[in-house]
Amino acid sequence: MNVDSLMRKYGEKVYNIAYHILFDHHRAEDAVQETFLNVHNNLEKFRGESGVYTWIYRIAVNCALKLAKKENKIIQESMNETIERDHQPIPTDLLPELQSEEGKFIIDDLVNDIRQKCHLFVTHRLSEERRVVFILRHVFHFSYQEIATILEISENVVKVRLNRARDQLKAHYKDKCYWHNKNNSCKCANKLGFVLAKYPQIIDEVKKRMPDSSFKKQLHESLKHRDLSIETIYEQFPMIKYQAKSIPSSQK
Repeated sequence: MNVDSLMRKYGEKVYNIAYHILFDHHRAEDAVQETFLNVHNNLEKFRGESGVYTWIYRIAVNCALKLAKKENKIIQESMNETIERDHQPIPTDLLPELQSEEGKFIIDDLVNDIRQKCHLFVTHRLSEERRVVFILRHVFHFSYQEIATILEISENVVKVRLNRARDQLKAHYKDKCYWHNKNNSCKCANKLGFVLAKYPQIIDEVKKRMPDSSFKKQLHESLKHRDLSIETIYEQFPMIKYQAKSIPSSQK
């Protein structure tokens, strides 16, 4: 067992865990490197009291939280301010491209992506302790026992934090989100203009996914179901593809 083989096996999941905690791709990459540098430096000391994967994920969570505290800039604005800032019309030069059948797919894909990003965004309204437990359970499907081992807390504490996280998220969505309550005004589609104005090149990225029939079916199902539970919505988050880079020899 060496650090390179561990990076190949666990690197993608470590990256995804770090990204969901940090909500930033570059810092998630930093967390991956820091995680496996720690693994390399402590591999000989690993005593096998838990599975190697729970040991690695424990290091990953700690590295991500350390980075979050160090920079202390994750989601500082209120949700209402962010919604107001992101609300703007679709740029007129892009409208003709979005009125075709292809354009409908582009809009649906972007709205779905906005919804997923917004749900991830909202987890940062939770306390650090509740957020990590919720993410490990409902995004990464760890058991209560695995979460307890990763975080070095009891299963009862895991369950308490998880229940409080669920209740807090449900209350927020009921009060703010149109997807969960049609009486609310905050709609994912309202942010489409902001996204297209800031990232017009994203249309080309969406077009690359269009020939994939399985993706189209998944997208249709995702947008069709509005009655999913909070837990199910987060459980459907896709894993971000990522190939962990080897640690430079100079750092080993």
